[in-house]
Amino acid sequence: MPSKSVLREKLAVGVADRLPERSEWGRIAERLRRTEAYRQSHWVFVGPADILSQIRINVLMDGKELIMPSPALKEGFFLCRPSDIPFVKRSFAVSFKGLAKFGERLSLDGFVGLDIGLFVVDALAWDQLGNRLGDGMGFFDLSWALLKTLGAVSGRASVFGVGGQEQCVNFLPVDPWDVKMDGVITEDGIDVFANDQIEGTLFWEQLSAKRIRKMSLLWKLSGNITPCSS
Repeated sequence: MPSKSVLREKLAVGVADRLPERSEWGRIAERLRRTEAYRQSHWVFVGPADILSQIRINVLMDGKELIMPSPALKEGFFLCRPSDIPFVKRSFAVSFKGLAKFGERLSLDGFVGLDIGLFVVDALAWDQLGNRLGDGMGFFDLSWALLKTLGAVSGRASVFGVGGQEQCVNFLPVDPWDVKMDGVITEDGIDVFANDQIEGTLFWEQLSAKRIRKMSLLWKLSGNITPCSS
């Protein structure tokens, strides 16, 4: 089986043609809206990809609280409350540029009481077992592990991916820290998988000292942990 890096290089060619068109983004967001996982979740984590923009807006419109990662996770996570954001500013508030103005940057104490029941993320590719191939930076898997470590994830949390039906492949290579998806929403509908989620352990030995220093939450959590030297 090809490595992840080889697959990414191969799949990156023509990826724009395999993604759902912008006109489909609203329909995809509505499909998610009708899922039980969405209806039951008050706190929802949504990635920063453009294709997820309507989902982020819907979260606020539906009176839920949105968790977003900061760029490259350098500043951890932000919480966006609909009560704090004027209606006309919500599409801007859920962008990276709007987070600093309208979101609350969460300190370690800020995660107390959070119970995130749904995670939504984009995918470069996915397979019929619910494995996801991302951009290779590992920010979503790291987000899951961090939020799990901080006790902010519900024991019943679901993970949904968003992508195009043509992005589905037969099988993907898997690492121990990869977060499996419970479902994928495409322009054609929803595919659901039967998966048990990983615990969300931080694999400190896979994190370089440089990377830990660049991410405030990792740095605070690292304590006496000795990261890898590269």
